Amino acid sequence: MPLASQCRADTIQLKAETQAFLDRLDAVAVPAQLRDRDQTLKQGLRDIEPLLDQRIAALDSGNLQALDAANLAVFRQEVHGIHLAIMSIDCWPKAAEVKRTEDGGSLGCVQN
Repeated sequence: MPLASQCRADTIQLKAETQAFLDRLDAVAVPAQLRDRDQTLKQGLRDIEPLLDQRIAALDSGNLQALDAANLAVFRQEVHGIHLAIMSIDCWPKAAEVKRTEDGGSLGCVQN
């Protein structure tokens, strides 16, 4: 894995930036109507941290199957845990959803 050291460094940086983002969010007064969505975003950020640790462990072990599983878990958490939470804040008062398309999918506001 010639790029393993760069991937490891990028993952460590992502983990630090995730914590910095959480710290900034904790310093912001959230309007009452967005508190649930704010908590969902914060939980999504907290939930990705152990997944990033799993990616680092997989890189350190050289186990490509573990790395593949860790990368998939990180991707799912990014989309369903973090990006969807951010989109739900953008869509307020409507909900956000993952829209399936032929090309995969995208995030958008529920249209009703």
